[in-house]
Amino acid sequence: MDQGDEPDALAPVGKGIVSLLTGGLSDVVKRRAGDALSNVIGSRFPKTMAKAQDAKDERSTKSVIRKALAEAAAERVAANPEIVDRTIARFLEEEFQKQERREAISEKAVLLLADQTGPSPSEEEAEVDPDWINLFKSHAERASTEALQDMWARVLSGEIRKPGSISLRTLHFVSLLDKETAEAATRLLPWLTVNVGLLGFATDAVTIADRLILRDAALIGSLDPDLNNTANIAAGAHWSILFKNRAIVFHASHQTPVVIPAISHSRVFGELADVVVTPDDPQVVRSAVEFGKTITGLVQIDVGPYFTIGGTMQQPHHLLTERWSRTAGDWVRSI
Repeated sequence: MDQGDEPDALAPVGKGIVSLLTGGLSDVVKRRAGDALSNVIGSRFPKTMAKAQDAKDERSTKSVIRKALAEAAAERVAANPEIVDRTIARFLEEEFQKQERREAISEKAVLLLADQTGPSPSEEEAEVDPDWINLFKSHAERASTEALQDMWARVLSGEIRKPGSISLRTLHFVSLLDKETAEAATRLLPWLTVNVGLLGFATDAVTIADRLILRDAALIGSLDPDLNNTANIAAGAHWSILFKNRAIVFHASHQTPVVIPAISHSRVFGELADVVVTPDDPQVVRSAVEFGKTITGLVQIDVGPYFTIGGTMQQPHHLLTERWSRTAGDWVRSI
């Protein structure tokens, strides 16, 4: 292959992945995704590997790589052809498996990026840190099970959406994440909010055993609520507890202070929200609504999806899943 015939910066498989990035993603995000994914997949192979891929049979493949190894290691390699054969067999098997895993994870990440229910991607020109990608690749290429590949795909798509959102510390933590800790995190993460932290109401629903596991892993700082988040709602105004995909909105008739108990947690725990699959827990909404009912001054509580425009939260009425109104001292559900 001549120098001018080498593949361009994006390998064919990388081009195929980028072509799947539909769903309204901006050019900035597509470019960031293309760069990151082609890095994970490997946009260029060494010449010996490129020739090996073009080889028509096992003998020609081994011959090309044996020649490259012989040139690099000179007499030592040339004098031990049996060792070379075994090295080639092991090298090809291991490297092809790693490549298959990287590509499987990249394809899963594309689907997650195209999912419009995911968090809004950053439109800043920031790129995914090469050091982050290098560490990611070393972990991802060892993910042999479907569950692990799904998890690493969420890690990759989350970092592409917003570079810097998943730290190197979290990347390392995820590589060591055991089943017991992952399951405990899955049960507590639904209680994590965007704006007030980890809701203290979780202590009524998540077992002490799970909280012990997470505290011992340094993911949470306490077994019980140890923080308070305070808000003052002006007369006729509202204030919200925000989750990823829904909001619980408190409406006040007069100026009303609200104090939400919370549990301290680490940055890694917060970033795990983009890594560990956390199904909705109806008890989270029930607990927050029941808490709101105890606050004097609140006259209405709305629950439903939301979006932000110019930094302002919007909750369309037709998308509400619950509405509670205080009538004659009693709370009545109208939706």
